[in-house]
Amino acid sequence: MQPIITPLEFAKDRLGLIMWDKFSALFKAVEAGHRRILVRSANGVGKTTALAALCNWKLSTHKECIVLTTSSSEKQVRHNLWGEIRKQASLANLYSAKEITDTRIKLDEKRFMLAVNPAKPESAQGYHAASILIAVDEATGVRRDILSSLIATATGDDVLIVMIYNPMSQDSFVYEAERSGEWKVISIGAFDHPNIKKNENLVPGAVTVSSTEERLAMWSEEVDEHAPGSIEFMGKWWRRSLEVSRRILGQWHEDTGEGLIPLKLITDSMKIRAESGIKTMGVDLSGCGKDETVLARFDGGVQLPFLTVHSDDIEEVAEVIEREYKKGFTTIAIDETSTVGMLTPLLLKRGIRAHSVKFGSKPLGVHNMKHRKLANSRIEMYYNILDELKRGALCLCSDQKLHAELACVRLSDTSERELYYLERKEQVRSRLGRSPDRADATVLARYALLLEKSWKSAKFY
Repeated sequence: MQPIITPLEFAKDRLGLIMWDKFSALFKAVEAGHRRILVRSANGVGKTTALAALCNWKLSTHKECIVLTTSSSEKQVRHNLWGEIRKQASLANLYSAKEITDTRIKLDEKRFMLAVNPAKPESAQGYHAASILIAVDEATGVRRDILSSLIATATGDDVLIVMIYNPMSQDSFVYEAERSGEWKVISIGAFDHPNIKKNENLVPGAVTVSSTEERLAMWSEEVDEHAPGSIEFMGKWWRRSLEVSRRILGQWHEDTGEGLIPLKLITDSMKIRAESGIKTMGVDLSGCGKDETVLARFDGGVQLPFLTVHSDDIEEVAEVIEREYKKGFTTIAIDETSTVGMLTPLLLKRGIRAHSVKFGSKPLGVHNMKHRKLANSRIEMYYNILDELKRGALCLCSDQKLHAELACVRLSDTSERELYYLERKEQVRSRLGRSPDRADATVLARYALLLEKSWKSAKFY
């Protein structure tokens, strides 16, 4: 007869995991008999480690059982959840080497664990056993049909379903499940973690005071003490932004209209007396369904009114750029993602050197931090202007379309660990009702300065 061991005892004694109150809440909920559990949490608190421990406990302590796992993508399930499952299994010597593959552990025909392909609903069907655990990582990013197929599999008396996630998307199964009252909900914020509470690195690899300070600086800005909607951390008060709510507090942010750049920073910039200086220009070309090219110009930190060209003719656009170039706007960045680099060679023939930018290209790396790696040029541009706005270095022009567009752009819900993306432009267009051309042209104009500095430092001239 198998010895009875609780999930908490297994995680602590067999796996050697460091226990703390919120971390152990999941194991205690299982022991208490809850069979539908949601774990909503901040980044870096160890939720994937806890889920992997539960998977290994189930397979190791039940004679006839199936453990089905999935995540928001094949990469996530293979490398994140299953990476942790394999790591724990190896350190605790739970299974023999021949029983383990990258995404499957098979002890016998009635006792195995496997990864369900998150892109194929049929892969989640047809499994039956006396005891089943369904473990879902990054659940807000998992398709509803996959979750429905998995839940439909859970028909026996001994079925446990556990979903863990950051509260990224309210258009998700788990957001609705929380509000149904049919699930046990466990909420874990970064401030709950012992590394934060005691300001010591008690749990290696987890969130720390320094990483949290960096994230607050990245996703928010300091505000007056007790300002509405603010939070306090280490003696400073911070605006409770969308990303602070989701990634640090582990809470849903009901003000879903807020993006990466807060509207208050944008409107406050118009009151700033920025200095004149280097004249820069950003060009967002027409194409991909757009009917105009937008040119944004800055004289130092002062943004001038937009120029637009209602034509698909590259020669006409080049003429407008040449005219502005002769006025001193000689530091230029052009989005040539959709034109395959047609405009910059044409300008070069006119004696005008401009930086060609593709939004998906490799970033310069100037705005990376220890806990922030920006995935491409597009997100780097937006972080660049966000940093300038926080420093009070810019006076944006009075343009309501620009303000709405800058405030609409958000971080992607699927940003992986410390690699950050902006959401796809199609998502911005859908929410905004148009392409964010003025915002893109504006961030390009500021990014031109960084490109010029990088070009000169590389001694390409």
